[in-house]
Amino acid sequence: MVAGMPTTTPRRTILDLLDHGEDLSLVTSVLRDAELADFAMNLGDEVNSRAAKCGFGKGFDLYAYLKRG
Repeated sequence: MVAGMPTTTPRRTILDLLDHGEDLSLVTSVLRDAELADFAMNLGDEVNSRAAKCGFGKGFDLYAYLKRG
């Protein structure tokens, strides 16, 4: 909670968007913004573990795919 408002970290937001099947272009934008603000460090393994959930094969580098935009 910040000033009475529920909040989440940029890291958690990115992972939640992937977990809930949001459009990958939205995830790409959030990831880019988080990285520019230095909030998305070391997300590669966690993002890649969700590749199958996003319709990609096991072992797909979803993190690199999102970073390419």
